Amino acid sequence: MKRILATLLTTTLAMPAAAATIEVTITNNSGENGVYFTPFLNVVHNGDYTPFQSGKKASAGIETLAEVGDTSGAAAEAVDMMDPNRIIQTLTEPTGVGDPAIGGPPVFDPGNSATITLDLTPDSQYLTLLSMIIPSNDTFVSATFDLFDDNGNLNLGDFTVGRNSVYDAGTEVNQSFGQAFNPSDGNGPGFLGDEEGGLVHLSSDSELDTLFGQTVPPFASMFETDANDVNFNNLLTISIAEVSAVPLPASSLLLVAGLGGLAAMRRKKPAA
Repeated sequence: MKRILATLLTTTLAMPAAAATIEVTITNNSGENGVYFTPFLNVVHNGDYTPFQSGKKASAGIETLAEVGDTSGAAAEAVDMMDPNRIIQTLTEPTGVGDPAIGGPPVFDPGNSATITLDLTPDSQYLTLLSMIIPSNDTFVSATFDLFDDNGNLNLGDFTVGRNSVYDAGTEVNQSFGQAFNPSDGNGPGFLGDEEGGLVHLSSDSELDTLFGQTVPPFASMFETDANDVNFNNLLTISIAEVSAVPLPASSLLLVAGLGGLAAMRRKKPAA
């Protein structure tokens, strides 16, 4: 009996710690005439996910995300059989205004936010977010957060995404022609501008200047983007909150119940 009890106890203690459920809220901090963000690709991973490398050519999925905001290609590229618990989800801002010219999904309007719920597993160490900035030719945001500290506690709270997370895909020349959702060329979506054939890099000040003074009529009202309504040191706020701990599986509860039963059996001695 002691041997059975020790075996069950060892099995129970060897089980991985319970994971957690978190809510991630993304808020566009731009002022009224600021920039917009396309739906965010969320990838929770064990640290092996690298969507692009600075100084290297962008993948087809990253090019599509950076030029038209479509996350499907980058999401497909994020799949990794060596990381089977990887979470890949797209967050769309439900009340934002989409681009009627291409029937795109709602985007993150200035001041708007949206929340996604993620069920973490023991391998869920990092969260990477990717989104295109509107209006631009191929400018996008990429930021990675460590979900747990060195003691295994969740890193909760508000985090800022700013200047050091803004990239140029190097796939399309930065100009008004072909800018996503800018109707100056009569169409709006990307892939219509001049091909750049460059490399992914942090956006320069001159590249970011092309975002402003652009008319954006597909979005609610006619106005021009204004640099005074955008703080590149505080583009987005990412809020991470814990919802609840994930309960142990039913099999674990049976093990616990079994331990209790065995303990009771040990205490009950046969009558003389």
